[in-house]
Amino acid sequence: MNFKAMREYVSNILDYNPQVDVYRNEVNDVLNQVYVTHFTERPWEYAQREYDIEVLADQTLTGTTWARGVLVDPIPDSRTFGPTMTFEANTAADGIPVNKEFNSIARFDVGTQAHIVLQDPVYQLDQYPVEQCLVNNTGGDAITFRMKHRHVILPPDCIEILGVGLRGRQSGFRQPFFNVAKYEDEHMGLDLDEVGIPTNWVETMPKSLPSPRKKPKLVSGTKSNRTTTAGDYQVAYTFTLVSSTTRGIVEVESAPVFGDVQTFPINVSLEVADIEVTETYVANLPTVVFRELRKNVYLSTPDTDHFVRISTTTVAPDQDSSNTVLANGIDFAQPLRFASQTKLQENDGTYKSFRLYPRQDSDYFCKLRYHYRPKFLADDQDAPEMPADSHLFLCYGAIAELFYKHSNLSQGRLYEDKAKRELMKIENRYLTQKDKAHIKQSYRSSDAFFGRPFIRITRVP
Repeated sequence: MNFKAMREYVSNILDYNPQVDVYRNEVNDVLNQVYVTHFTERPWEYAQREYDIEVLADQTLTGTTWARGVLVDPIPDSRTFGPTMTFEANTAADGIPVNKEFNSIARFDVGTQAHIVLQDPVYQLDQYPVEQCLVNNTGGDAITFRMKHRHVILPPDCIEILGVGLRGRQSGFRQPFFNVAKYEDEHMGLDLDEVGIPTNWVETMPKSLPSPRKKPKLVSGTKSNRTTTAGDYQVAYTFTLVSSTTRGIVEVESAPVFGDVQTFPINVSLEVADIEVTETYVANLPTVVFRELRKNVYLSTPDTDHFVRISTTTVAPDQDSSNTVLANGIDFAQPLRFASQTKLQENDGTYKSFRLYPRQDSDYFCKLRYHYRPKFLADDQDAPEMPADSHLFLCYGAIAELFYKHSNLSQGRLYEDKAKRELMKIENRYLTQKDKAHIKQSYRSSDAFFGRPFIRITRVP
């Protein structure tokens, strides 16, 4: 069943369908609540996803120091900067001692040089003035340094890692990675700087981005692209730390802020204004962004209930209410493109991450399998990311919730029981137990790690 069919089934059982938006939205919300709660409770076979995620080896670079970091000439690989990298000097320089690590918090290119802004890890940006957190030196010293790719950001819909390793293809060989819990990592004191072919992975602290505060606005413009459908339009935007998405590199994106719904006729040019400025000006820093927070812009049109990305490139940090943000307006020349454009993710800007042990000695594409969170159902044609024989469970669950909400306890319990019976069928067909090690032997002390085979199970009473 698609979203519309599920909603109509629920309304038929309830014998109530007033055909008003408030009630329609209520049923939609309850269906989505039951759907997402069920999907995220357990790692069902249909709730797992595979992803080729890229892990990058350390990079050795040369350049000169400047007042707030280092200058690299010529401009290196665009992947040199990211929210997961640290900087370590191999040669002494004013204000940058050898072997001390710094956080790489921004990168911008000026001419043929890449400017990398460094933060002293002793200070926190949200607790101290910006000037105090950054490296401070006279600049001009020659320097050799290493960029360390310590952490790997997981996809935004990741709930839990189920498996990760190398499976040939790009790497040329196979290598499973076994999980090490945080307390095991601490107990064994695994060397953070050991480099080699990874054998283990450790979950690390999640990464969070601040959300925008300023509401965007749709305004009439003078561009050539015009609206093709009359009706309600709405715009939203997010912050992002990756200016262009590279294959295998996860884009870190904040929670969105939505503009007001506005009605426009056919043949009107639309532009976006009132986007928050994300740059911070610092002494001895060029007129560019400090925290490298760029923006993605999304649009909802009259013929769709979801938001799709309309900016082909991320919006520059200094574009705000003083200018219309999308210089070329919104492209309506190909309305069918909205079907294939990137949809707005339902997330709060917090992302899970992990590191490999030893840290990767080369660039690898790892095969990641994880338990994921599904997108909310929005359009009438949307269908749950579940087998068709499990859709009835969602309907029964929603019906029970609505009966309880309206104080019909007997009917609520009836459909709750129906939902439980459907859930038992789903458990018997689609439940897979998580990896566990079963080792029968006498006690011994060892740092070795063992493979953890899958065990197929059915519902446990």
